[in-house]
Amino acid sequence: MEAPASTFQLPARTGSASVEEPLQQFFANAFSQQFLTREEHDDLFMRINQGEPEVRTEARNKLVTAYLPLIAGQASRRASDPNDVQDLIQEACLSLIRAAEGFDLSKGKSFSKYAETGAGRAMNAERHRTRDTIHIPSGVPAYVRTVEQARQEMEAETGKELSWEEVGTRMGLKSTKRANLAPIVEGYRRALSKGELSEGMRDADGIPTHHAIIHEEKQRVANALTLLPYKQRYILGGLWGIGVQEKSAKQIALELDISVTRVNKLKIKATDALRSVLEVPLRLDTKRVEAIQAIDARSEQTRLKLAAVVWKSGAAKLRSKTEREPSLQEISSYFNTCVEAITNDTNQLLQAHVQQLYQKVLKQIPHLTRARERVIRGRYALRGKPWRTTCDMLSEENKTSQYAIERLRQRGIHTLRRAVSPQEQELRKNNQRIKLARAIWKRARVVLSEGKQEQVADERIARCFGIPLGAEEEHLHILLERARALVDNDLLDDKKSVIVRGRFCLGTENAPIPVRQLMQQTGINKGNVREQLNRAIERLRAELSQEKRQTIQTLLAGKIWSKAGQLLAKENGRTASETEIAEALRLPAPNGTGQSCPSEHCHRIILSRIEQLLPTSLSEKQAIIIRQHYCLDERHVPAAFADLAKQLQFRDHHIVAEQHYKALNTIVQCLLGRKGNKRKRQTQQKCCILTSHPAECRST
Repeated sequence: MEAPASTFQLPARTGSASVEEPLQQFFANAFSQQFLTREEHDDLFMRINQGEPEVRTEARNKLVTAYLPLIAGQASRRASDPNDVQDLIQEACLSLIRAAEGFDLSKGKSFSKYAETGAGRAMNAERHRTRDTIHIPSGVPAYVRTVEQARQEMEAETGKELSWEEVGTRMGLKSTKRANLAPIVEGYRRALSKGELSEGMRDADGIPTHHAIIHEEKQRVANALTLLPYKQRYILGGLWGIGVQEKSAKQIALELDISVTRVNKLKIKATDALRSVLEVPLRLDTKRVEAIQAIDARSEQTRLKLAAVVWKSGAAKLRSKTEREPSLQEISSYFNTCVEAITNDTNQLLQAHVQQLYQKVLKQIPHLTRARERVIRGRYALRGKPWRTTCDMLSEENKTSQYAIERLRQRGIHTLRRAVSPQEQELRKNNQRIKLARAIWKRARVVLSEGKQEQVADERIARCFGIPLGAEEEHLHILLERARALVDNDLLDDKKSVIVRGRFCLGTENAPIPVRQLMQQTGINKGNVREQLNRAIERLRAELSQEKRQTIQTLLAGKIWSKAGQLLAKENGRTASETEIAEALRLPAPNGTGQSCPSEHCHRIILSRIEQLLPTSLSEKQAIIIRQHYCLDERHVPAAFADLAKQLQFRDHHIVAEQHYKALNTIVQCLLGRKGNKRKRQTQQKCCILTSHPAECRST
């Protein structure tokens, strides 16, 4: 396949004739090459992989020459200057050589596609490297000054002009450094000639420094940014740190009320527009720049009004507390805005406080409810637009009345004021935590009043939780500490724990986490968040309630009564009556029939005797199992056998169940008098061994 040279045209912007003629000749030779057949491909790759060095070089060169039309076509489409074409062709040829040496024919893939992809990447990398922005390594300016100074001294000594190769030889440089000396110096000079630098940014010898070049380029980019739309200017300025503090894409998305994906798309669009602006001489439209600056100034003033309104709200709050006009220092202390008094002008000092407060307010806006956030962003130009949204437009957007919009704005201001004040933050944090105790207390009232018409008294609820009913809600603080201990001990699962900690400020947060953020953290919808919160409160209420503990202890007493009846029945050959069981256990005579434990009084007697037997009649591990499984300690929930197996380092829970069964039998034997005190018997045996009167030891 041939392409005549006359059909090819260079790009529109061409250089001098000395550059243009060799390029025309190269393209004529390139497009006159014949494409290889499949057999020729296989033969060349076989020679490249298995032949001698000379044969391999010849085959590689032939393969590269055959693919010159591919390189020429890509270079002509990508380059806009003859000098760029030469650089692109050179990089593409090097890439093609690497592709020929590294291609594996056994994989069955197409070499043309492989070579085309590699050449395209090499050309794009070269274009990216040689674009308008000047990149000079930090050590190059000093190196060039040293070389030029040495050349001047050598020329003064010899009296003739020296080449860079001779200068490198006289300086004792290696061959590679001598070969690169001329390109480095000439390239540095070309870089300096691309732009004029101010006199104040040159060193003592009058040579511009590397930082000066970067500064000038940043100024040029900053001037070009003024020609872009507002959002594109804001995104590029924030991401690159031009004129403002450098920000992340997520922060910019929150400030502009758009998604991070939208920010990235606008960044690409703005970068392309900025590159097109910088390719031509930068001629700024003075009127356009002044209009843009005026719009930015008005937008900044509108945004600062939000902080000013929050400042006034804090002043009104202090005025209602102290019943006098608060001073500037008191309001500053209320918001914790520390600004040095560098001027005696009160207005300038107040403006400095408001600007510092604005940064705090901006961080708290995402924590508002969705409706309040929309209203605040619209009224104070925080949507990325350079103007504020009127109340009429907001009421039309939200499909509500102007009165409701104003109420949302006022509530949003009050929420922001409480969120940025350290005093209000601490107070709000404590209030949210007390809300958890109130919710548990309210849930207990509902549970206790089921099936009853009258309302349950607070004394009954306090007895249920086993806490004294104190003044000024002291009982709620006690209940809160117990509930917080249960949450810290991972009583709840992961999702419930996250929801409870976030809504009731049990972590490091100064304000409750909004429901929509909890939805993102837990991956569940709004209804499930509320349902999980209610379940967590019910679980905490059940764990803190004393009734469950009393039920478990009653179950233990019933098991002892039942096992005693079974043992007596086995010994007597008949079913034992309640009276016989009570006499055997030394309990008051019951007034009924059956084998169940008859009265609460008997329960208390049995439990008190079990408490006395645990440290003396059972082993240490058996005592722990009985105490924790039947809530004889301070816990309100029974410990499962699996948890006890981990705690006592047993192999599995079956061993715990076996020890539990043995412990119950031992307790019943001791209560019936069939088995004495284990430790007492051991003491008597030791005493009998050490003394010469065993009978006296038994009697004692």
